Amino acid sequence: MWRIPHLLEAGKIKTVIDRSYTLEKVPDAICYLEKGHLRGKLTINL
Repeated sequence: MWRIPHLLEAGKIKTVIDRSYTLEKVPDAICYLEKGHLRGKLTINL
């Protein structure tokens, strides 16, 4: 049985980061999410 870490290591699936925001820009990140434009993951950098 394949588990997610194994699939990532094997290159079967890839993490897609759409955008990264700083902690100060969290309100902008929330607006982006609400508009429905997200095509991957959104990260907040601390």
